[in-house]
Amino acid sequence: MKLPPAILPLCQDLANAGGHAYIVGGWVRDLHLGLPSKDIDLEVFGLEQERLLEILRRHGKAHAVGKSFGVLKLRIAGMELDIALPFDGQAPDPYLPLERAVLRRDLRCNALYYDPLNSETLDLTGGLQDLGQGILRAVSEQSLPQDPLRALRALRFACTKGMSLDPEISAQIRVTSLAEVAPERVLGELRKVLGSVDPAKGLSLLHSTKLGTQIFPAVDGQAAAARVALVQPHLKLLAQAAHRESLLWGTWLLDLPRPAESLAAWGLHKINGIPLNRWLPALRTAVGPLSDSELRCLADTLPVLLPLVLHHALRAEDPAPGLLRAQRLGVAEGPLPTLLGGADLGALGVPSGPGMGQILKALRESQWAGQVSTHKQAQAFASIWLQTHP
Repeated sequence: MKLPPAILPLCQDLANAGGHAYIVGGWVRDLHLGLPSKDIDLEVFGLEQERLLEILRRHGKAHAVGKSFGVLKLRIAGMELDIALPFDGQAPDPYLPLERAVLRRDLRCNALYYDPLNSETLDLTGGLQDLGQGILRAVSEQSLPQDPLRALRALRFACTKGMSLDPEISAQIRVTSLAEVAPERVLGELRKVLGSVDPAKGLSLLHSTKLGTQIFPAVDGQAAAARVALVQPHLKLLAQAAHRESLLWGTWLLDLPRPAESLAAWGLHKINGIPLNRWLPALRTAVGPLSDSELRCLADTLPVLLPLVLHHALRAEDPAPGLLRAQRLGVAEGPLPTLLGGADLGALGVPSGPGMGQILKALRESQWAGQVSTHKQAQAFASIWLQTHP
Protein backbone atom coordinates (compact mmCIF):
# COMPACT_ATOMS: atom_id res chain seq x y z
CA MET A 1 0.00 0.00 0.00
CA LYS A 2 1.52 3.27 -1.14
CA LEU A 3 1.48 6.42 0.94
CA PRO A 4 -0.01 9.56 -0.59
CA PRO A 5 2.83 11.67 -2.03
CA ALA A 6 2.25 14.54 0.42
CA ILE A 7 3.03 12.44 3.51
CA LEU A 8 6.77 11.93 3.10
CA PRO A 9 7.66 15.64 2.59
CA LEU A 10 5.57 16.48 5.66
CA CYS A 11 7.30 13.87 7.81
CA GLN A 12 10.72 14.95 6.52
CA ASP A 13 9.95 18.57 7.39
CA LEU A 14 8.95 17.52 10.90
CA ALA A 15 12.16 15.49 11.21
CA ASN A 16 14.27 18.45 10.07
CA ALA A 17 12.73 20.48 12.90
CA GLY A 18 13.73 17.86 15.47
CA GLY A 19 10.48 15.89 15.55
CA HIS A 20 9.63 12.30 14.72
CA ALA A 21 6.34 11.48 13.02
CA TYR A 22 4.82 8.01 13.03
CA ILE A 23 1.73 6.77 11.26
CA VAL A 24 -0.45 5.01 13.83
CA GLY A 25 -3.72 3.13 14.03
CA GLY A 26 -5.85 1.81 11.19
CA TRP A 27 -3.53 2.51 8.25
CA VAL A 28 -0.69 0.51 9.79
CA ARG A 29 -2.99 -2.34 10.81
CA ASP A 30 -4.49 -2.55 7.32
CA LEU A 31 -1.04 -2.33 5.74
CA HIS A 32 -0.12 -5.60 7.43
CA LEU A 33 -3.50 -7.14 6.63
CA GLY A 34 -3.03 -6.31 2.97
CA LEU A 35 -6.13 -4.12 2.96
CA PRO A 36 -6.55 -0.67 1.38
CA SER A 37 -6.89 2.24 3.79
CA LYS A 38 -7.21 6.01 3.58
CA ASP A 39 -7.26 6.45 7.36
CA ILE A 40 -3.88 8.09 7.99
CA ASP A 41 -3.26 9.37 11.52
CA LEU A 42 0.06 10.76 12.70
CA GLU A 43 1.57 10.94 16.17
CA VAL A 44 4.44 13.39 16.43
CA PHE A 45 7.15 13.22 19.09
CA GLY A 46 9.72 15.88 20.00
CA LEU A 47 7.90 19.08 19.01
CA GLU A 48 5.85 21.44 21.16
CA GLN A 49 2.30 21.98 19.95
CA GLU A 50 2.78 25.55 18.70
CA ARG A 51 5.93 24.59 16.80
CA LEU A 52 4.14 21.57 15.33
CA LEU A 53 1.23 23.73 14.23
CA GLU A 54 3.62 26.19 12.60
CA ILE A 55 5.22 23.44 10.50
CA LEU A 56 1.89 21.88 9.55
CA ARG A 57 0.68 25.23 8.18
CA ARG A 58 3.51 25.16 5.66
CA HIS A 59 1.85 22.13 4.10
CA GLY A 60 -1.85 22.92 4.33
CA LYS A 61 -4.66 24.32 6.45
CA ALA A 62 -4.08 23.29 10.06
CA HIS A 63 -5.81 23.99 13.34
CA ALA A 64 -6.07 22.54 16.84
CA VAL A 65 -9.35 20.73 17.56
CA GLY A 66 -8.45 19.41 21.01
CA LYS A 67 -5.73 21.61 22.38
CA SER A 68 -5.84 20.13 25.86
CA PHE A 69 -5.39 16.68 24.31
CA GLY A 70 -2.82 17.72 21.72
CA VAL A 71 -5.02 16.89 18.71
CA LEU A 72 -4.73 18.81 15.43
CA LYS A 73 -6.28 18.62 11.96
CA LEU A 74 -4.43 19.17 8.69
CA ARG A 75 -6.03 19.61 5.26
CA ILE A 76 -3.43 18.56 2.72
CA ALA A 77 -3.67 17.39 -0.90
CA GLY A 78 -7.40 16.70 -0.59
CA MET A 79 -6.99 14.74 2.66
CA GLU A 80 -7.80 15.58 6.26
CA LEU A 81 -5.24 14.13 8.65
CA ASP A 82 -5.56 13.69 12.39
CA ILE A 83 -2.26 14.61 14.01
CA ALA A 84 -1.68 14.12 17.71
CA LEU A 85 1.00 14.64 20.29
CA PRO A 86 1.75 11.78 22.71
CA PHE A 87 -0.60 11.87 25.70
CA ASP A 88 0.30 10.75 29.20
CA GLY A 89 -3.26 10.52 30.47
CA GLN A 90 -3.30 14.02 31.89
CA ALA A 91 -1.90 16.28 29.19
CA PRO A 92 -0.05 16.13 25.86
CA ASP A 93 3.67 15.47 26.32
CA PRO A 94 5.77 15.67 23.14
CA TYR A 95 8.73 14.12 24.96
CA LEU A 96 6.88 11.08 26.31
CA PRO A 97 8.84 7.90 25.56
CA LEU A 98 7.30 5.73 22.87
CA GLU A 99 7.17 2.83 25.34
CA ARG A 100 4.73 4.82 27.48
CA ALA A 101 2.82 6.47 24.63
CA VAL A 102 1.90 3.08 23.19
CA LEU A 103 0.08 2.18 26.40
CA ARG A 104 -2.60 4.74 25.53
CA ARG A 105 -3.66 2.71 22.49
CA ASP A 106 -6.67 0.38 22.66
CA LEU A 107 -5.81 -2.87 20.86
CA ARG A 108 -2.40 -4.35 20.27
CA CYS A 109 -3.03 -4.48 16.52
CA ASN A 110 -3.82 -0.75 16.65
CA ALA A 111 -0.64 0.00 18.64
CA LEU A 112 1.71 -0.36 15.68
CA TYR A 113 3.89 2.64 14.83
CA TYR A 114 5.05 3.03 11.23
CA ASP A 115 8.03 5.25 10.42
CA PRO A 116 7.40 6.49 6.85
CA LEU A 117 10.93 7.83 6.41
CA ASN A 118 12.51 4.38 6.70
CA SER A 119 9.47 2.17 5.98
CA GLU A 120 9.75 0.45 9.36
CA THR A 121 6.97 -0.77 11.65
CA LEU A 122 7.63 -0.64 15.38
CA ASP A 123 5.72 -3.24 17.37
CA LEU A 124 6.11 -2.88 21.13
CA THR A 125 3.04 -4.85 22.22
CA GLY A 126 2.75 -7.89 19.94
CA GLY A 127 0.28 -6.42 17.49
CA LEU A 128 1.84 -8.13 14.47
CA GLN A 129 1.49 -11.49 16.18
CA ASP A 130 -2.17 -10.76 16.86
CA LEU A 131 -2.78 -9.89 13.21
CA GLY A 132 -1.11 -13.12 12.15
CA GLN A 133 -3.29 -15.13 14.54
CA GLY A 134 -6.47 -13.19 13.78
CA ILE A 135 -7.00 -12.39 17.48
CA LEU A 136 -7.87 -9.09 19.14
CA ARG A 137 -6.11 -8.36 22.42
CA ALA A 138 -6.10 -5.20 24.55
CA VAL A 139 -2.85 -3.34 25.08
CA SER A 140 -3.36 -3.48 28.83
CA GLU A 141 -5.98 -4.04 31.54
CA GLN A 142 -6.66 -0.29 31.48
CA SER A 143 -7.19 -0.01 27.73
CA LEU A 144 -10.98 -0.32 27.79
CA PRO A 145 -11.65 1.60 31.04
CA GLN A 146 -9.81 4.59 29.52
CA ASP A 147 -12.68 4.87 27.02
CA PRO A 148 -15.62 2.42 27.30
CA LEU A 149 -16.46 2.99 23.63
CA ARG A 150 -13.38 0.93 22.87
CA ALA A 151 -15.35 -2.16 23.86
CA LEU A 152 -17.75 -1.53 20.98
CA ARG A 153 -14.86 -0.73 18.65
CA ALA A 154 -13.26 -4.08 19.47
CA LEU A 155 -16.47 -5.87 18.48
CA ARG A 156 -16.64 -3.82 15.31
CA PHE A 157 -13.08 -4.78 14.37
CA ALA A 158 -13.89 -8.41 15.02
CA CYS A 159 -16.63 -8.43 12.38
CA THR A 160 -15.02 -6.00 9.91
CA LYS A 161 -11.56 -7.58 9.97
CA GLY A 162 -12.59 -11.21 10.42
CA MET A 163 -10.86 -11.56 13.80
CA SER A 164 -11.83 -13.16 17.10
CA LEU A 165 -11.74 -11.85 20.66
CA ASP A 166 -9.14 -13.06 23.11
CA PRO A 167 -10.77 -14.41 26.32
CA GLU A 168 -9.18 -11.64 28.40
CA ILE A 169 -10.59 -8.82 26.28
CA SER A 170 -13.97 -10.58 26.21
CA ALA A 171 -13.93 -10.54 30.01
CA GLN A 172 -13.06 -6.83 30.00
CA ILE A 173 -15.92 -6.08 27.61
CA ARG A 174 -18.45 -7.92 29.78
CA VAL A 175 -17.79 -5.58 32.71
CA THR A 176 -17.66 -2.41 30.58
CA SER A 177 -20.47 0.07 31.16
CA LEU A 178 -21.68 2.28 28.33
CA ALA A 179 -23.68 4.49 30.70
CA GLU A 180 -21.31 7.45 30.38
CA VAL A 181 -20.75 7.17 26.63
CA ALA A 182 -22.59 9.72 24.47
CA PRO A 183 -25.49 8.05 22.60
CA GLU A 184 -24.29 9.31 19.21
CA ARG A 185 -20.92 7.61 19.72
CA VAL A 186 -22.61 4.31 20.59
CA LEU A 187 -24.91 4.66 17.59
CA GLY A 188 -21.96 5.37 15.30
CA GLU A 189 -20.31 2.08 16.24
CA LEU A 190 -23.55 0.12 15.94
CA ARG A 191 -24.11 1.42 12.43
CA LYS A 192 -20.60 0.36 11.45
CA VAL A 193 -21.29 -3.12 12.82
CA LEU A 194 -24.48 -3.36 10.74
CA GLY A 195 -22.59 -2.07 7.71
CA SER A 196 -19.86 -4.68 8.02
CA VAL A 197 -19.54 -7.82 5.92
CA ASP A 198 -20.76 -9.92 8.86
CA PRO A 199 -23.42 -8.05 10.87
CA ALA A 200 -24.73 -11.33 12.32
CA LYS A 201 -21.35 -11.96 13.94
CA GLY A 202 -21.38 -8.40 15.29
CA LEU A 203 -24.80 -8.86 16.89
CA SER A 204 -23.81 -12.22 18.31
CA LEU A 205 -20.74 -10.66 19.94
CA LEU A 206 -22.73 -7.67 21.19
CA HIS A 207 -25.12 -9.88 23.07
CA SER A 208 -22.68 -12.57 24.20
CA THR A 209 -20.55 -9.84 25.81
CA LYS A 210 -23.65 -8.24 27.40
CA LEU A 211 -23.18 -4.89 25.61
CA GLY A 212 -26.30 -5.52 23.54
CA THR A 213 -28.33 -5.92 26.72
CA GLN A 214 -27.21 -2.46 27.84
CA ILE A 215 -28.30 -0.96 24.53
CA PHE A 216 -31.58 -2.82 23.91
CA PRO A 217 -32.44 -4.65 27.15
CA ALA A 218 -35.78 -6.01 25.88
CA VAL A 219 -34.26 -7.78 22.86
CA ASP A 220 -33.46 -11.48 22.92
CA GLY A 221 -29.93 -11.14 21.59
CA GLN A 222 -29.45 -14.77 20.62
CA ALA A 223 -32.69 -14.83 18.63
CA ALA A 224 -31.89 -11.47 17.01
CA ALA A 225 -28.45 -12.63 15.88
CA ALA A 226 -30.01 -15.81 14.46
CA ARG A 227 -32.55 -13.74 12.50
CA VAL A 228 -29.87 -11.48 11.06
CA ALA A 229 -27.83 -14.54 10.07
CA LEU A 230 -30.83 -15.75 8.01
CA VAL A 231 -31.32 -12.35 6.35
CA GLN A 232 -27.65 -11.61 5.74
CA PRO A 233 -27.14 -13.75 2.59
CA HIS A 234 -30.04 -11.95 0.88
CA LEU A 235 -28.89 -8.36 1.51
CA LYS A 236 -27.38 -8.28 -1.97
CA LEU A 237 -30.93 -8.15 -3.34
CA LEU A 238 -31.19 -4.59 -1.98
CA ALA A 239 -29.21 -2.12 -4.08
CA GLN A 240 -29.27 0.79 -1.63
CA ALA A 241 -27.13 0.73 1.52
CA ALA A 242 -29.85 2.65 3.39
CA HIS A 243 -32.36 -0.09 2.58
CA ARG A 244 -29.96 -2.79 3.78
CA GLU A 245 -29.35 -0.96 7.04
CA SER A 246 -33.07 -0.37 7.61
CA LEU A 247 -33.78 -4.06 7.06
CA LEU A 248 -31.05 -5.03 9.53
CA TRP A 249 -32.36 -2.66 12.21
CA GLY A 250 -35.86 -4.04 11.68
CA THR A 251 -34.62 -7.62 11.86
CA TRP A 252 -32.58 -6.95 15.00
CA LEU A 253 -35.41 -5.16 16.82
CA LEU A 254 -38.26 -7.36 15.58
CA ASP A 255 -39.10 -8.35 19.18
CA LEU A 256 -39.88 -4.77 20.17
CA PRO A 257 -43.42 -3.39 19.82
CA ARG A 258 -42.03 0.12 19.09
CA PRO A 259 -38.60 -0.39 17.48
CA ALA A 260 -38.35 3.11 16.04
CA GLU A 261 -38.79 4.64 19.50
CA SER A 262 -35.93 2.52 20.82
CA LEU A 263 -33.68 3.79 18.04
CA ALA A 264 -34.82 7.38 18.51
CA ALA A 265 -33.63 7.15 22.12
CA TRP A 266 -30.12 6.62 20.70
CA GLY A 267 -30.50 9.51 18.25
CA LEU A 268 -31.44 7.66 15.05
CA HIS A 269 -34.66 8.86 13.45
CA LYS A 270 -33.92 8.63 9.73
CA ILE A 271 -31.44 6.89 7.43
CA ASN A 272 -30.83 8.94 4.29
CA GLY A 273 -34.27 10.47 4.65
CA ILE A 274 -35.98 7.16 5.41
CA PRO A 275 -38.48 7.68 8.27
CA LEU A 276 -37.83 4.76 10.60
CA ASN A 277 -41.00 5.43 12.59
CA ARG A 278 -42.90 4.30 9.47
CA TRP A 279 -40.57 1.70 8.02
CA LEU A 280 -39.72 -0.38 11.08
CA PRO A 281 -43.33 -0.96 12.24
CA ALA A 282 -44.21 -1.85 8.65
CA LEU A 283 -41.43 -4.42 8.54
CA ARG A 284 -43.02 -6.24 11.48
CA THR A 285 -45.91 -7.23 9.19
CA ALA A 286 -43.47 -9.65 7.51
CA VAL A 287 -43.73 -11.95 10.54
CA GLY A 288 -46.92 -13.39 9.04
CA PRO A 289 -47.89 -14.20 5.45
CA LEU A 290 -48.71 -11.21 3.24
CA SER A 291 -51.74 -11.38 0.96
CA ASP A 292 -51.67 -9.64 -2.41
CA SER A 293 -53.83 -6.83 -1.02
CA GLU A 294 -51.57 -6.40 2.01
CA LEU A 295 -48.50 -6.33 -0.20
CA ARG A 296 -49.98 -3.64 -2.46
CA CYS A 297 -50.93 -1.62 0.62
CA LEU A 298 -47.51 -2.07 2.20
CA ALA A 299 -45.84 -0.71 -0.94
CA ASP A 300 -47.24 2.72 -0.06
CA THR A 301 -45.09 2.73 3.09
CA LEU A 302 -41.78 1.10 2.14
CA PRO A 303 -40.12 -0.87 -0.67
CA VAL A 304 -41.78 -4.27 -0.54
CA LEU A 305 -38.49 -6.06 -1.21
CA LEU A 306 -37.59 -5.44 2.44
CA PRO A 307 -40.54 -7.24 4.07
CA LEU A 308 -40.45 -9.96 1.42
CA VAL A 309 -36.76 -10.67 2.01
CA LEU A 310 -37.38 -10.69 5.76
CA HIS A 311 -40.46 -12.92 5.49
CA HIS A 312 -38.82 -15.58 3.34
CA ALA A 313 -35.43 -15.44 5.08
CA LEU A 314 -37.01 -16.07 8.49
CA ARG A 315 -38.48 -19.24 7.03
CA ALA A 316 -35.20 -20.26 5.37
CA GLU A 317 -36.88 -19.85 1.97
CA ASP A 318 -35.59 -18.44 -1.29
CA PRO A 319 -37.02 -14.88 -1.62
CA ALA A 320 -37.04 -15.12 -5.43
CA PRO A 321 -40.67 -16.33 -5.76
CA GLY A 322 -41.83 -13.53 -3.47
CA LEU A 323 -39.97 -10.97 -5.56
CA LEU A 324 -41.58 -12.35 -8.71
CA ARG A 325 -44.97 -11.98 -7.03
CA ALA A 326 -44.18 -8.33 -6.27
CA GLN A 327 -43.33 -7.80 -9.94
CA ARG A 328 -46.57 -9.44 -10.99
CA LEU A 329 -48.51 -7.16 -8.65
CA GLY A 330 -46.68 -4.10 -9.99
CA VAL A 331 -45.07 -3.08 -6.68
CA ALA A 332 -41.53 -4.43 -7.02
CA GLU A 333 -40.16 -1.00 -7.95
CA GLY A 334 -42.47 1.16 -5.85
CA PRO A 335 -46.11 1.77 -4.93
CA LEU A 336 -49.03 1.42 -7.29
CA PRO A 337 -49.54 4.45 -9.58
CA THR A 338 -51.88 7.26 -8.64
CA LEU A 339 -54.78 6.89 -11.07
CA LEU A 340 -56.77 10.01 -10.20
CA GLY A 341 -55.91 13.32 -8.63
CA GLY A 342 -57.78 16.34 -7.36
CA ALA A 343 -57.94 17.88 -10.84
CA ASP A 344 -59.57 14.72 -12.21
CA LEU A 345 -62.22 14.76 -9.49
CA GLY A 346 -62.76 18.48 -10.01
CA ALA A 347 -63.52 17.78 -13.66
CA LEU A 348 -66.19 15.34 -12.47
CA GLY A 349 -67.75 18.11 -10.40
CA VAL A 350 -66.34 17.12 -7.01
CA PRO A 351 -65.64 20.21 -4.89
CA SER A 352 -62.39 20.49 -2.93
CA GLY A 353 -62.67 19.34 0.64
CA PRO A 354 -63.10 16.19 2.78
CA GLY A 355 -65.36 14.55 0.21
CA MET A 356 -62.59 14.53 -2.37
CA GLY A 357 -60.24 12.92 0.13
CA GLN A 358 -62.81 10.22 0.92
CA ILE A 359 -63.12 9.29 -2.74
CA LEU A 360 -59.35 9.12 -3.23
CA LYS A 361 -58.98 6.99 -0.10
CA ALA A 362 -61.68 4.55 -1.23
CA LEU A 363 -60.11 4.43 -4.70
CA ARG A 364 -56.72 3.59 -3.22
CA GLU A 365 -58.22 0.79 -1.17
CA SER A 366 -59.78 -0.61 -4.33
CA GLN A 367 -56.38 -0.52 -5.99
CA TRP A 368 -54.89 -2.45 -3.06
CA ALA A 369 -57.66 -5.05 -3.45
CA GLY A 370 -56.86 -5.39 -7.14
CA GLN A 371 -60.33 -4.14 -8.21
CA VAL A 372 -59.09 -1.02 -10.03
CA SER A 373 -55.91 -0.82 -12.11
CA THR A 374 -56.46 1.68 -14.96
CA HIS A 375 -57.35 5.34 -15.31
CA LYS A 376 -60.63 4.44 -17.02
CA GLN A 377 -61.60 2.08 -14.21
CA ALA A 378 -60.72 4.78 -11.67
CA GLN A 379 -62.99 7.29 -13.40
CA ALA A 380 -65.81 4.75 -13.40
CA PHE A 381 -65.18 4.06 -9.69
CA ALA A 382 -65.40 7.78 -8.89
CA SER A 383 -68.62 8.18 -10.90
CA ILE A 384 -70.28 5.27 -9.08
CA TRP A 385 -69.05 6.63 -5.75
CA LEU A 386 -70.69 9.99 -6.47
CA GLN A 387 -73.97 8.30 -7.30
CA THR A 388 -73.99 6.14 -4.15
CA HIS A 389 -72.64 8.81 -1.78
CA PRO A 390 -74.70 11.93 -2.48
